[in-house]
Amino acid sequence: MAELKKLIVIGQAPGPTGEGKEPFCTSSYSGQRLRKYMGAKLMRRAQMVNLLSSYPGHSGDTLGGDRFDSRLGRISARILFEEGSLHGALVVMAGRHVAYACAPLFGSMSDPYFLRSRTENADGWLEHVCVPHPSGVNRWWNEPKNRSQARAFFKSLRREFL
Repeated sequence: MAELKKLIVIGQAPGPTGEGKEPFCTSSYSGQRLRKYMGAKLMRRAQMVNLLSSYPGHSGDTLGGDRFDSRLGRISARILFEEGSLHGALVVMAGRHVAYACAPLFGSMSDPYFLRSRTENADGWLEHVCVPHPSGVNRWWNEPKNRSQARAFFKSLRREFL
């Protein structure tokens, strides 16, 4: 049996209610939503990482989102890529901030949610996909058809990785 490739979920940063620096911890809304769609087994199977090591604070805009330091995000993404921990993996980028931080490594991030792409270089390859950020601020999750699309995507990951 061929060895399964790695599954890596990249988030922005720990949330304000997070347990320390744990990505998508169960005390955060994002962690709870991600666990609901991924399932507990797949979440345990996945390597969870954040691009930023601490909660960046609220953005102050009317949408209620968080600040995200794009420059630091790009640096962190480059470090992950260069150390080789992403090679041979399916990289699930949680939200557009993460996708844009990774864009210099993977090419354009204008792809729609849930569309898998492959990037190859001299050091190896990886697949990547952007999913909507699982926070309560992201309005994408309000539409039933979108939630259905998310369920189908994560079900396919469970079939592939479990």
